[in-house]
Amino acid sequence: MSIIKKISLAILLVAGVFSLTGCLDKQSPEEKMFDELEKVVSIEKVFEDQQDPLVDLEKKKKRYMNKLFLLV
Repeated sequence: MSIIKKISLAILLVAGVFSLTGCLDKQSPEEKMFDELEKVVSIEKVFEDQQDPLVDLEKKKKRYMNKLFLLV
């Protein structure tokens, strides 16, 4: 084999290895999106737990304000 053919073969092999390493141990876009959505759901759960007491307080405030305006 001539030196040019050996160099060409080596370049092809190196290019093939580099292109294949890009496919290893990577998540697909769907898997990435699913992981991110799971994170969002866990964050929203904490937010929802904090909202319940606030909603109750808003209802109490509304009742008190209605009573106050009825007395005036």
